[in-house]
Amino acid sequence: MADVIIRLEDVSVAFDGELILDKLNLEIKDKEFVTLLGPSGCGKTTTLRIIGGFTKQDSGDVFFAGKNINDLPPYKRNINTVFQKYALFPHLNVYDNVAFGLRIKKVDKKEIDIKVKEMLKLVDLSGFEKRNVSSLSGGQQQRVAIARALINKPNVLLLDEPLGALDLKLRKDMQLELKNMQQKTGITFIYVTHDQEEALTMSDTVVVMNKGVIQQIGSPIDVYNEPKNAFVADFVGESNIFDGVMDVDKKVVFDGCEFDCVDYMPDKSGKVDVVVRPEDVEIVPVSEGIFSGIVESCLFKGVHYETTLNHNGSVWLIHSTAAAIVGETVGIRVIPENIHIMKKMYGEDINTITARVVSKEDGSVYKIEIDDYNYEVNSSFEFSEGEELLVKIPPEAISLTARDEGEINGFVDSIIWKAEHYELLIETEKRVYRVNRQIDEQAGTIVGLSFDLSKAEISRFSGEE
Repeated sequence: MADVIIRLEDVSVAFDGELILDKLNLEIKDKEFVTLLGPSGCGKTTTLRIIGGFTKQDSGDVFFAGKNINDLPPYKRNINTVFQKYALFPHLNVYDNVAFGLRIKKVDKKEIDIKVKEMLKLVDLSGFEKRNVSSLSGGQQQRVAIARALINKPNVLLLDEPLGALDLKLRKDMQLELKNMQQKTGITFIYVTHDQEEALTMSDTVVVMNKGVIQQIGSPIDVYNEPKNAFVADFVGESNIFDGVMDVDKKVVFDGCEFDCVDYMPDKSGKVDVVVRPEDVEIVPVSEGIFSGIVESCLFKGVHYETTLNHNGSVWLIHSTAAAIVGETVGIRVIPENIHIMKKMYGEDINTITARVVSKEDGSVYKIEIDDYNYEVNSSFEFSEGEELLVKIPPEAISLTARDEGEINGFVDSIIWKAEHYELLIETEKRVYRVNRQIDEQAGTIVGLSFDLSKAEISRFSGEE
């Protein structure tokens, strides 16, 4: 097994009171190509900067080859960085940009010349020595930046979305070139991207992050085929994701049908997320399907047809080499091995909160306080003023409004399409709420929340929320 070259232990950091990394633990092996993958704001760039020494963590430890480097400045770490904007010196030509680091170290002129030519050959820029960097294409500038970073032979190379400024074709070409460079040099690459295809194409190991927490670590194949939760399944590749119920092992009910599967119940609640990849869904004659649905669309995508099928209001996404006829009723079949069962990221009690009785109004009407806001509710039970209650709010009983128009404000943390509705996780100052709605919402925005407590289940608080 390869030696661990970088290890982060319980690393946390906050900016302006907002937690960016939450007790993050990560081991990176020597000579490995590791990609930190996740949406904007998930903490991947902060993790990279902590490894490089550009950002100081609030707590936790960073180890390099077994030695604590918490207090070691960037220039004393045998780690180099390639940034998205390359940070080349515009007044220097290609040769001088690549040679810069060796000249700072007072390396012999002949040795510099040998190493610069070796690096330019490695990045396929031989003959470009005298070119002004401003005259180069984006891909060529990136190669210069990589050559400049590699010439000092660091143990680790950090790459912060270095392909972000390139067009699609050049980006794909450079993905393969970067992987080849990493294999030729044997240097550990730690790469940051929000592009799932990039991560799956290049990496030995993918680290999926969200909100400063690692969701899953594994090979590209494992992360794609065996996602640990609905967030990973939704973020890495396209998926059909359903709310499911699993009362016995190896059988799950979702989208109104019972399916055989190969998984066991993840917990006693029976509530699960079910993931079926589009390429694992078969279109068959109605008589051979588990159920039937109507083809809503069929688009040719070059290597497959992308078909959407409506089954009683749920929309299935299907990738197939065969075309389907729009409006046709067809059967659907999924083998047990292709149905992935996972525990919900948040339990069913996510919207179950404590409230306090403020006063009794007329008849069976009470005024209760939830998160510093007073609501009027009806209840056939007799409650006393000051008594604590348990209020379970269904996800569909929470509506979103413009910022500051709701009772409270919240941050849209994640959005997952669940076949017939969007499931949103909204983080407020005090808790996280699950909200179901038909309309998409922009992740990262602040929204108002309003509660329809006529749909809520209210009971006495027993002492455990």
